[in-house]
Amino acid sequence: MKLLVGLNTRNILDYLDYTNSFIIGLKDFSINYQEYDIEEIKKLRKDYPNIELFVSINKNIFNSDLSKLEDNLIELNNLNINGILFYDLSVLSIVNNKKLSLPLVWAAEHMTTNYNTCNYYYDKSCQYVYLSSEITAQEIKEIKEKSKIKIICFFFGYPDVSFSKRKLLTIIFYIIIQIKKKIGIQ
Repeated sequence: MKLLVGLNTRNILDYLDYTNSFIIGLKDFSINYQEYDIEEIKKLRKDYPNIELFVSINKNIFNSDLSKLEDNLIELNNLNINGILFYDLSVLSIVNNKKLSLPLVWAAEHMTTNYNTCNYYYDKSCQYVYLSSEITAQEIKEIKEKSKIKIICFFFGYPDVSFSKRKLLTIIFYIIIQIKKKIGIQ
């Protein structure tokens, strides 16, 4: 078993006594991880060639993001990345369509709960699955026994429950204005 750490500071030296496996976020494409742009990831690989480096791309991807995402994935493909954690299926599609050799980690937070889902994504070229934190040890054992996919589990810290990039107050004000118009209030 390996200890894979999501960095909460940019100083990897603080962690090297405990592990050499890390998750970082890709700038503009990640939430809840320290974000690095491509140039910073290149420097990280150069400065620490022996670490295992997983890059998280765990936000919803919009059509306007696709070109930049594709460019970033092509760059990451040349950097000996150990895995790309992804949620949005555009990542899977780009990696497969461009025939990139990036190891993929299906990381849909609370959706990965059974071996059938794991086998499906394994067949779609995912090497790893990041299991839901809500499943039992018995369910993890069953997935391990009935799937070829490598397992990543969350064991310690504060799991993310939800995230929204929407400006909720703006939406609420918009709804209030629309209601007031419908009932004739200024």
